[in-house]
Amino acid sequence: MTYANVEQRSLDFLTYAVSFWLKRIEDAFFPLLPEPQYVRFNTSALLRTDAETQAKVDVQLLAGKVKTPTEVRAERDMPPMTDAQKAEADLVPLTITPTGAPKALPALKQNPGEPAVIPAGDQQGAVNG
Repeated sequence: MTYANVEQRSLDFLTYAVSFWLKRIEDAFFPLLPEPQYVRFNTSALLRTDAETQAKVDVQLLAGKVKTPTEVRAERDMPPMTDAQKAEADLVPLTITPTGAPKALPALKQNPGEPAVIPAGDQQGAVNG
């Protein structure tokens, strides 16, 4: 018995059953099209993940500056944000790392000679200095 989930089964289906045929069909259409155009199947429906995983991937792509918010919205069939939506979004403080975790707060110094004070609840990532 295996513990494969639906996502893993979809990936296996795409990798081992249909990718060979999709590539052959793409190659057959390629010479029929004008020069800058090409054919490529969109297999993202087979690779669709659950909402939580997709949200984490989107956050990582945004934080790593691989994609822009407009590109992520376009993938979700959403129009670009209006100026009013941008202003409202700016009201939400969102400081994240590329992994999607909140950024650690910097250590606070009382006096130059004293050790740094770490804010309560922020024991990870604090740097003395």
